[in-house]
Amino acid sequence: MKIVQPSPFSLKIRNGLLVGIIINVLLVIYGELLVPTALTASGNGISGFLASLCILLIYAGVILYTVKPTERVHNDILQYSLIFGLIIGSIYFLEIILEYILLPGNQLNLLMGKIEFGLAFVLFFLSGVWSVRATRKYFSSVLTSFWCGMVSSLIWLCAVLLVFYLFHDTSQQMAVLQAEGDFEDFKRSGMTDLNAFIIQDFWGAGFFHLFLSPIVATILGSIGGLFGLLFLKLFKP
Repeated sequence: MKIVQPSPFSLKIRNGLLVGIIINVLLVIYGELLVPTALTASGNGISGFLASLCILLIYAGVILYTVKPTERVHNDILQYSLIFGLIIGSIYFLEIILEYILLPGNQLNLLMGKIEFGLAFVLFFLSGVWSVRATRKYFSSVLTSFWCGMVSSLIWLCAVLLVFYLFHDTSQQMAVLQAEGDFEDFKRSGMTDLNAFIIQDFWGAGFFHLFLSPIVATILGSIGGLFGLLFLKLFKP
């Protein structure tokens, strides 16, 4: 039986995502190099560090072994996923960098976060609608939104860690941490090392964001796929 290899375009997407994973692994490790006490400052240090690395390794496995099956469903699913994932990732990055430029207060910071994730959820939904309309296959909405969630979450983790490192120990970073309520969380944690607390917080947030993003995206994209089917029934090409 002839083994069908992924197309050159899909291979480029796969390799690009794997490079993104390597970059994120290095950024996670750099957090420990920047703040050597992050692993030992509390009991959550080692578990958070390992969890963030493990979820990235799981991403790598999914990317390596599911590109070809995804392409079998429809050739354009990865392309649609990449487009929507890059748009959502750009929204994540823009919101993160704007926090350091605008230095918003608590309320504006909260509003920006709601807008950021609100747009992401809408685009997850629309990725399902678009995929079904384009491919006329409902399962494509599930796969498109799933991959979209993976692409966008890798961009989010890279952006949030990279920007934090670039602004480390600056007045802008202190203002952002204040607006996000990190100082209050630090006091409640009982820890005595603020930098270690922040790094541990990023490790935990990285794990949960990468874990939940494809799940949420798939749910919203699947719902969008139903609307895509309805559109096809009402407006037959």
